[in-house]
Amino acid sequence: MGYFIDLLFLFVRRPAEGIRRIRERPSVLAALIALLLTGVIDAMSFRLMDIVGLLKSIGLTSQMTDAVTQAQQAPGTFWTFVTEPFVLVMLSVVVIDAVAQLVWKRTAASRMYVALSFSGLVGAVLRVIGILMVGVASGIVLDVFAYGAILYVLVMGVLAVRFFYEKSTVKALVLYLLPTLLGLGVLVLLTMTVGGPA
Repeated sequence: MGYFIDLLFLFVRRPAEGIRRIRERPSVLAALIALLLTGVIDAMSFRLMDIVGLLKSIGLTSQMTDAVTQAQQAPGTFWTFVTEPFVLVMLSVVVIDAVAQLVWKRTAASRMYVALSFSGLVGAVLRVIGILMVGVASGIVLDVFAYGAILYVLVMGVLAVRFFYEKSTVKALVLYLLPTLLGLGVLVLLTMTVGGPA
């Protein structure tokens, strides 16, 4: 547990040093704890957010907003959010490391798993801070923390790929974004085939 706390503080205060610590000693157990906490925080964030107000502001019907409200309260939704980080991080690491092995003959799967787990946890904490502060400040605070979380996770992911696979920033950025691009491609393909004309 001491390693987990030390690494979390490094990811908050000195992220580059946190990446170096992972290279010296990756701990999959610490990564699993980080992913579990990320899932719980994401589930709490979903319940705390005024999603219904947001959906009404963009013109969705009351039936759709009622369905979202029910989804926010459903126990199954909570467990979906808890398990989601485990699946997403594992898929990202599998794609990143498979391409790195294929193209550069390098592997760093366990280190990437730990790094992406901790960067995701810090991102989740930033998002929930933004949600909690909306009550005492304007909605722009949520935007600042939400975009800050996205930027933090992106920068840390690219830094981890760059450091563990010893590649340039551009190559690291492309490799880090590859799982997201593949996911979007699959989503578009499914939308075109399933949601297309009969």
